[in-house]
Amino acid sequence: MKKIAIIFLVIFYFPGFAWGQDYLHYTIEQVSFTPESYLGLTVFFDGAQFQPSLYKETKFGDVKYGIDVQSKGGFYYFDGFYYMNITFYVAPGFAAQIVNLQISSGYHKANLTCTIEKTTALYYDGTTKPYWLAKVLKIEMFDYAGNAANVMVDETAPQPIDPVGDAIKAERARWDANGDNKIGIEEAIRALQIVSGMR
Repeated sequence: MKKIAIIFLVIFYFPGFAWGQDYLHYTIEQVSFTPESYLGLTVFFDGAQFQPSLYKETKFGDVKYGIDVQSKGGFYYFDGFYYMNITFYVAPGFAAQIVNLQISSGYHKANLTCTIEKTTALYYDGTTKPYWLAKVLKIEMFDYAGNAANVMVDETAPQPIDPVGDAIKAERARWDANGDNKIGIEEAIRALQIVSGMR
């Protein structure tokens, strides 16, 4: 029974694997402190704020548009692609979406789904430096009352590979007898059958 309880906790309740959210939840500060630990991962930042003003940058060999982000903890991550711990940016097609919405200036509450990347470029002193970037794939905006307002998705971006999330979803499907995202008697019976070797 202890084994079943542990499996249920990991699959159904473990932070970052909440139903309806396929990607791991982290704070921006966590990722900014050790970005190398999150390279290639798609992560979900809730309770952030962003400014719709865009900064065009070409020094990485292609066009990127930086955005100003304020973390849930109140720290600012500016759009200027300076040599910082992490910089948020959107691809040109996604930048056009933001511009077309004609969002008012200032910071707006939003959840951000991003992929963590690493690149290099010349710094102002002529040396090559590594840059850690958070490519924004999805912005879920909220109004001042906390209600959902706009959802913007980078339709041009390839579907991010998330092997951890995919494995969790597959394991959930294995245990979720009714496919209703709920734990009930059927799930308990299935768990007993799997653990006992009957399935």
